[in-house]
Amino acid sequence: MTPRYVPLVLVVFVASLGILRHTALGQTPSFTGRYDTNWGEVILSQTGDRVTGSYSGKYSGSISGTVNGGTLHFQWRQTNDQFGRGVFRLSPDGRALAGTWGVNDSETNSGDWSGGRRGVNTTFFTTWQDPRENAFRLGVPAGWRISGGTARGASVDVRFVVRAESPDGTIRVFLDDPELPPRQVPNQMTAQMGLREGQVMRGAWGGPVLLSRYLTGEQFARQYIAGRLCPQAQVTASSPLIAASRELNAQIRVIAARASMAAEANIGEAYFRCGSAVGYTFANTFWVTPAGSGVAPIWGVDQLASVLVTDPAQAMFGAYVLHSMLETAAVNPEWEARQARLRQDVTGSVNQMQRAMAQSTAQHAQRQASAASAGGFNHPNNTRLPTNLRDKWAREDVSRQKYSDATLGSRWMHTPTGENVRVDNSSQHWWMDHSKNVVAGPADGGPPPGSQGQYTPLQNGWQR
Repeated sequence: MTPRYVPLVLVVFVASLGILRHTALGQTPSFTGRYDTNWGEVILSQTGDRVTGSYSGKYSGSISGTVNGGTLHFQWRQTNDQFGRGVFRLSPDGRALAGTWGVNDSETNSGDWSGGRRGVNTTFFTTWQDPRENAFRLGVPAGWRISGGTARGASVDVRFVVRAESPDGTIRVFLDDPELPPRQVPNQMTAQMGLREGQVMRGAWGGPVLLSRYLTGEQFARQYIAGRLCPQAQVTASSPLIAASRELNAQIRVIAARASMAAEANIGEAYFRCGSAVGYTFANTFWVTPAGSGVAPIWGVDQLASVLVTDPAQAMFGAYVLHSMLETAAVNPEWEARQARLRQDVTGSVNQMQRAMAQSTAQHAQRQASAASAGGFNHPNNTRLPTNLRDKWAREDVSRQKYSDATLGSRWMHTPTGENVRVDNSSQHWWMDHSKNVVAGPADGGPPPGSQGQYTPLQNGWQR
């Protein structure tokens, strides 16, 4: 029997919608650790919301306090019985300590108390561009093994695939998958044709279409983990991301209605164990059908991202890398225009939905990267790009910077060599030492005390 052809008009709404899109494994960083500060070495130990510790150097004493909302309010007492109070805040990556101290009952009347976590370097990101079609670019950790690029199942079935692996192999990030064809929900007609769920049909454009019941993002994430990432996986938690789905659907339903279509996205996530490793998968599935037609929906996996970490202690960092990569992803607008012509997107509806999903992804990834709080990145800064692309990406960068500043309590700064790093707003002045530790500076804008010229000032904003 001749396979049923799937209408191209439906596939246009689900094929190639995916440019790299997300919720974190991470949690608020712990204060536990050793810090080199302007008042000497500080050693802290956090259990729950309680922190105890000591400081030594010119003066020595003890510290005890309570963490509330990521801020440590503490009491200090020296060996000579002097005492006072203070406040410490950790940078978003958990590697820099910034705060103030005071005598008696004041937390601020004696000046700054800041420093960096000992023995930990900030992770910077560099730009990676699609080597196959120059369709997209994103930030990736410097020194990691990166592979992938544009993958075409057919002229209109395009996915942006990236694989990133840490130098020691303990962290692997997976963005999208080249083996995820568009799908159609089985119905009475397909049953009459003798087609069963799991069979592959031919689309009107010549590419494959998998006959499959619709799965929400949460359902697909669970299925994908077992089928592609870890056959013996134990899913420890999963859930729909209701608020994110609602926010996205408010945009795409309006766009679809203009084209006389009905459409809906469902975002979900799942956490899992794979032996001694831990992992996380985010998925956004998306269905579309002509409005009021009764035609079986076409659906696809528009957004897919996973991280697998063999050392559970690195889970927070792996989550940060995943979301920073998603946050910095952007499509080449010239490639996007060519692709729209190729798939005959005469109404522009697909591009509009792509942009809505990309914007939703970037903002969600920013929130999750800030929560995961485990590293910095180097925002794309390729000066060889055509001017119109540089201008477009510059506008995106400014918009994201403003969003980050306003909503996340953090901002981006860069080194003179163009490396970018996320810092919090607890200090106006941040510095980098020769080992790439990022340290808060005093309020007067000078270098950290005792730096002796070994610190480089960071500049505000993303360096493109």
